[in-house]
Amino acid sequence: MKRNLIKTRRQGAFAIILLFLICSFLFLLPITAKDGGRYALNTVQASAFETPSIAVERLEIKAVVRSDRKVEMSENFTVRFLKDQRMFYRMLDKRGARYYDIQAFCPENPNFSYHVADNPDYSDFLDVNCVGGAQKGNVWTYRITYIMEENLAISRDEFSIDVIGHGGPVEIHNVIVEMQFPDAPKSIRMWIGDNEIAFGEAPVAYAENVRTALSEDGKTLYMSADVLKLKHNLKYEERMAVGFTVESLFNEGTLASIAETKYFTKNLIWIILGGVLCVGLAAFICIKTRKKVEMITVVNVTAPDEMDPMKMGKWLDGVVDNEDVTSMIYYFAEKGYLEIDLTDEDDPILIKKCDLPQDAPTYIKTLFNGLFKSGEEVATSSLSEKYFASVEMAKKQMPSPTMYQPKSIFGFLAGGILGGLYAALTPMIMASQIGGGYSYFAGFIAFLPIVAILFFAYIRENYRYKWKKNVHFAVGVGLIIIALIGTLGFAFFLASHIMTNFEIVVMDVFCFIATLICTSALSRRGEYVKELGDILGFKDFIIYTEEDKIKFMLEENPQLYYKVLPYAQVLGVTNEWEEKFANILIPAPAWCSGANISMFDYMLLNRCMTRAMATAMKPPQNSTGGRSGGGGSFGSFGGGGFGGGGFGSR
Repeated sequence: MKRNLIKTRRQGAFAIILLFLICSFLFLLPITAKDGGRYALNTVQASAFETPSIAVERLEIKAVVRSDRKVEMSENFTVRFLKDQRMFYRMLDKRGARYYDIQAFCPENPNFSYHVADNPDYSDFLDVNCVGGAQKGNVWTYRITYIMEENLAISRDEFSIDVIGHGGPVEIHNVIVEMQFPDAPKSIRMWIGDNEIAFGEAPVAYAENVRTALSEDGKTLYMSADVLKLKHNLKYEERMAVGFTVESLFNEGTLASIAETKYFTKNLIWIILGGVLCVGLAAFICIKTRKKVEMITVVNVTAPDEMDPMKMGKWLDGVVDNEDVTSMIYYFAEKGYLEIDLTDEDDPILIKKCDLPQDAPTYIKTLFNGLFKSGEEVATSSLSEKYFASVEMAKKQMPSPTMYQPKSIFGFLAGGILGGLYAALTPMIMASQIGGGYSYFAGFIAFLPIVAILFFAYIRENYRYKWKKNVHFAVGVGLIIIALIGTLGFAFFLASHIMTNFEIVVMDVFCFIATLICTSALSRRGEYVKELGDILGFKDFIIYTEEDKIKFMLEENPQLYYKVLPYAQVLGVTNEWEEKFANILIPAPAWCSGANISMFDYMLLNRCMTRAMATAMKPPQNSTGGRSGGGGSFGSFGGGGFGGGGFGSR
């Protein structure tokens, strides 16, 4: 029956791993959509109210595209406040772009200050918050500068950017754009909203007097418009200002290779050095704290030191489970403390024969007396949900073995702590490049998969001598799967506006290597190893004793099968013990009455008792209420390139 428990635990572990995989699949659904050869990014904007709080009277933008695929942006927003507000803010889209050295200026405003933070409503955006002087009637020109780097490039020579984002809540007046290229592009395509435009002057939906031109050397693009109007989005029922998107195709070699900008970056060397230091320190701690004690097993024909099955189960894996408690029924019966009446095999009756010895351990007394609280004859069905309190009390009263060396526990945890700090602090430090006092703490989420790894690694070590090798191997594979899921999750959902996905993957690989290295530091105490060796020696007797030896032992003790069976249950080798008697006729157990028991019948009884005791040990059911809630959100349409975003006030 121990196998059933192991099987259940295996199924539980598989379910947890499957849940991780499903969640990863759902979260990893792409956030980009192919649109006419361009990657469309959804952008979210501030809601356009019937009475807006601001008016954008002028917008001047200068964008300098560098050969390293970075863009130096300078934006001048002339904003009139139509209501009293706290600030004007510029939203920068984190999806598909990274930002460096963000600064904001408003020299005419004596109360001006700025800071950069994650948008409080939409996690996909950074806000450049321009605070101060936002009272009704004030007009300020905010100059915002930053360096923007493309994160989703798939073609070396193609470059697409939302020069003006598609997320403004009000019309944008008097627009002037100057866009400089490192060399004359082979071709240029432009869009106002969803409408592709050509060079020169032409009517454009949702815009007035749009004019575009290219310098004589082809390296500078100019665009101006009197107004960029609001367009209604049917999907989100929102009105938002159309933006300006430019897609350019350069001659080969004009732009840096994608490998340089996405993989072999300047920051990568520091990430690798930090990772090597983290892994090296974890390995050093593991070596210093790991002290494996050799286990010597000597085959024993009896339980060591007259150990009861429940204690043996706890000494084997550190926990007391239902199977360990159920085995005590047969232990009590074999000792002569109770008898089992099998007149109704579906509902066996436990009959108390005598009290336990005065010197019996407290936890054994609690278990035994808990069976007979209502009388000296108890149907197992009557114990349903009533035996739980006694079992829980016995578990608390039972002494626990000190299984592991304290120093090794420190080493075991140290790898996870080092790996987690490395994964959390690396993006936190690199976030300082963004500027504006921006801080990033989401990296500490890396501790979630690390805790999962340490938990399953601890369980795996606890059950090292109970699980079969294939189960042990499967859990080891599960640890690696958790690490992979954690790596992918971090790469796709966290810090992509700070680090490239490749940098994040490299960082996470070092993080989880450090964690996994130290899982091997866990070492058992010498005294515990000796006791465990005696238990495993008894287990070897159950597994490896030959049939002829069994027959000889039965001559001295006809009840041998029943005496050893409860121990076989807690050791997880019930089937192996039953197979020893496949060709041996044994008498019915002396502690049974009401029926003649063959071995096959006893196997059925064993399953029946296991089910009955499992029901008896269930906690009482409490009815609980619940509540539910809901919410809503809105979004907007996007442009065709990286960057963009919106603006607003609050």
